[in-house]
Amino acid sequence: MSGPRRSLTKTQLEAPEAVDLLQVLHSVTADGTLTEVEVGELSGWLREHGGSAIPGIVYLAEVVARVVEDGIVTPEEREWVQKAIETILPATDREEASVRRREAKAAARRQAAAGRENDRQQARLARPIGRFDVMVAGVFHDNRQATINGIEEGEVITLVREVGNPYSQNAVLFLRPNGRSIGYLPESEAVEIAPLLDGGARYEAEVKKVLTGGHGLIPVVWGEIYSPGSDEGISCSRVAFVDGHHGVSAPARPPAVMLHPIAAHAGDDGGGSAAARVVVGAIGLLLAAMVAFAVWQALQ
Repeated sequence: MSGPRRSLTKTQLEAPEAVDLLQVLHSVTADGTLTEVEVGELSGWLREHGGSAIPGIVYLAEVVARVVEDGIVTPEEREWVQKAIETILPATDREEASVRRREAKAAARRQAAAGRENDRQQARLARPIGRFDVMVAGVFHDNRQATINGIEEGEVITLVREVGNPYSQNAVLFLRPNGRSIGYLPESEAVEIAPLLDGGARYEAEVKKVLTGGHGLIPVVWGEIYSPGSDEGISCSRVAFVDGHHGVSAPARPPAVMLHPIAAHAGDDGGGSAAARVVVGAIGLLLAAMVAFAVWQALQ
C-alpha cells in the first residue's frame, strides 16, 4: 500500500506554514540551482516548523536533515534536495521547477566542458612553439663590448624586430634592460623565429652564460617562443633600422671611378638621365673619332 501523498494539496495550501513554505520553495527553485546556503536556509525553516503534520513538509524535513547532518553538502545531495522539493510541489510548479533544474544542469555541463577545453587550450598555448640557444651575433660592432661588459647570467633580454635592416629581413635585436643592444639573433635562427614574432608570437629570453676569450665577451642567450594567445612571455616590439646605430656597421663602399662628371650620374633615376646618356654617347663618339684620326696620321 502506498504512503501518504507528498505533494501539497489545495487543502494543505490553506495552512499558513504550507503557504510560507511554497514561497520559500519558489525562491530556491527560481534559477534551477540550489546552493549550499539555500539548503541551510531551508533546513532552518524546516526546523522552525518541525511540528507540522503535512506529509510533504515531514518528507522534505527528513531529506534535508540527512543531507546536512555531516556538515557537508555535496552536489549530489543538493540535487537530491531539489528532487525532494519537486516531489512536494503542486503539479504545475513541479514541472516548471523540474525543467529549470534540467536546463541548469545542462548549462553546467556545457560550462564544465568549455572550461576543460579552455584548460586544454591554455595548456597548448603554454607549450613553446620555438626555442633558441645561441651565441649573440655582432658583439664586436658598434662598441657593443662596452654594453656587454657587466652582463650576468640570468639577465632578462628583450627581443626587438628591426624593420628595414638592409642586411637581413629577419633581424632580431637583443637588448639589455637599459635598452642598449648587445647584438643580434644569428640569421640561422632568425629566419625561423622572426616570422613567428611578426605573427604576434610572445617570447621570454635571458642570458644563459657569457663566453670569454682573447677577442672579448660573447653572451649566450636562450629563449622560448609562445603562441600569440598564450599567457606566457611578452610581445615583441619593433624598431626601424638606423645605419650606424642599430645593426652591424655598414661595409665601406668603394669610391666610384669617375671618368667624367656626367658619367658619374649616368645611372641616376632623375629627370636628366636621358640627357646625360646622350652627352656621354656623344663624348664616346668624339673620342673614337679622335683615336681613329690619330691612327690614320701615324700611318701616313
